[in-house]
Amino acid sequence: QHVALHEPNPSPGQVGQIWTNLSPIEVAKNAAEDARSICLREYGSAPEVQIYGDPNFTFP
Repeated sequence: QHVALHEPNPSPGQVGQIWTNLSPIEVAKNAAEDARSICLREYGSAPEVQIYGDPNFTFP
């Protein structure tokens, strides 16, 4: 975090390693996709995942 805070060209929407407009729905979708990929690779099948919530909500 300390090194990232002193980066000469920081990424927009990011303070150090912290995203300023984080969408919990997107985080959950990415995690579900990763888990499904692992299940498909290891077991040949994976359950469908339903994620509920406001898709426009972001943490400030």
